Amino acid sequence: MSNSDSPLNSSNPLSLSAGDSNNFSYADVHGEWEERKIHILGPLKSFISQLRVGQDLTKVSLPSVLLRPYSMIEEFASRTLGHIPILFKSASQTDAQERMLTVACWILSTTRDENFNHKPYNSVLGETHVARLTHEGTETYFFGEQVSHHPPITAFVIHNSNYNLTVTGTYSFNIKFAPNTIFVTTTGKCRIELGTELYVMDKSLPDMIIKNSLIGKKAVAWQGKISVSCPSTSMHTEFDYQLSKDLIKYVEGACMCLDRNVKGAQCLYFGGQCGYVINKSSNEIKTCVKEQDERELKATNSGYPGIGLFRSFIESAGLSSEPAKSEKKSKGHKKSKSLGNSNSCEDILVDFTLAPELVPEYPPLEKLPPNSSRVVWKDLSKHIVRNEMDKADEIKLQIEQAQRQKSKDLLSKGSYSSPNFVYDESSELWKARSDLFSQLPAFFE
Repeated sequence: MSNSDSPLNSSNPLSLSAGDSNNFSYADVHGEWEERKIHILGPLKSFISQLRVGQDLTKVSLPSVLLRPYSMIEEFASRTLGHIPILFKSASQTDAQERMLTVACWILSTTRDENFNHKPYNSVLGETHVARLTHEGTETYFFGEQVSHHPPITAFVIHNSNYNLTVTGTYSFNIKFAPNTIFVTTTGKCRIELGTELYVMDKSLPDMIIKNSLIGKKAVAWQGKISVSCPSTSMHTEFDYQLSKDLIKYVEGACMCLDRNVKGAQCLYFGGQCGYVINKSSNEIKTCVKEQDERELKATNSGYPGIGLFRSFIESAGLSSEPAKSEKKSKGHKKSKSLGNSNSCEDILVDFTLAPELVPEYPPLEKLPPNSSRVVWKDLSKHIVRNEMDKADEIKLQIEQAQRQKSKDLLSKGSYSSPNFVYDESSELWKARSDLFSQLPAFFE
């Protein structure tokens, strides 16, 4: 089945009612559940009263009213495949910095803006998920597996044989509760093999913060720093995700060459609104370019060269490092230039409104094993979409009890052994077994 035959064939995720098709993921679908209000004085009151400062929420069973109708692995597939064709451009690029910027654009696309009023399910041990994106005659496959439940660790791989592309990633997270704030700390590296080059990310995703989680205007934002390097070209890019005091979400960073012997290297600074935002009239990441000097190279000792320099550079040019506020200014207020203004920087690195998110396709449920995400959570998702929370909680309890028994049985035989991934200590990644890629097309036949 091709993308053109899919009920979700669109340049953007669609609204779809439960039962319209059995080969879609709710991770690609927009619905009322995304903005459904949560009343802390209702059924949540007893749950909230049990929370303690510093508590690890990955070990807490959340009520269904707090959940989205899909699992974390499904979220990963949708997020990583949605703009994967960005990487295909590198095949025709002869300049090493251009290829690095292409990789940087794809990374920026994976950190699209989120509200996360509700969170995806924590995937159960051994849960798998497969997806495919067909774009301009080429097929890109995603396969993920939950290789650990506590701590939660997801291994995933993306593969396109036409472009000699393989993305291997590991993602783990820890959620801590603080008064009116939730901190999500992420770990797990990622390797992007693209043509003959290797790009190494120190983290698959940045951290996240949820401000005013119980009271006040809620803000969910990516936070912290991640980087990607290409050892063969010495190109290096880093990203700093921030939330301002005014709850404005943005990202800034720098792309540079770390080889001191390269003459005339340029340092490209970038910044703007954070990630892919649906229905925004302007969603640009813009750039400022200057000749690289010793300041950038000396800053490498910090581990993230150029981040602070980006802000000082654009401010010295009369610009602002934060996106322009949408509020109208009072009379007489002198409005400064910003990265949200077309006059603020020389070039647009990427405008996600011009590159809308693509929707992957998924195998029919009858072709999937019982441990597949869309099979495991099918009934629970149906009741969450229908807002039948009592029934949803009953099914969720059954899944959790089965998970505990499965974990107990596996631990009695030793540690869990994935049939699809093998842990590689040198790269600190779970790598796909050699025969995995050849098995994926059969799901879609």
